[in-house]
Amino acid sequence: MVIIMALALAIFFFGGISGGGMNPAVGFGLNFTNRMMNGANAPASNLGNLWIYLVGPLLGAAMSGAWYRFVHVPACNPNSE
Repeated sequence: MVIIMALALAIFFFGGISGGGMNPAVGFGLNFTNRMMNGANAPASNLGNLWIYLVGPLLGAAMSGAWYRFVHVPACNPNSE
């Protein structure tokens, strides 16, 4: 039940951006293909939010790398006293 509620909330809040697709690659791929096949007048073809699909994963990777480098690694260092 918790998974269903989390998915429903995600679709409710982010459905306007992604059309309800929770996988960024699928959402971007479908949107891009629709735009290429139907031209600029394609219905539901909004590439204005493309920056979210590009910046989001890069920012997440940078944040997790910093977390690993500055929080996880010092705690796991066996040579520290």
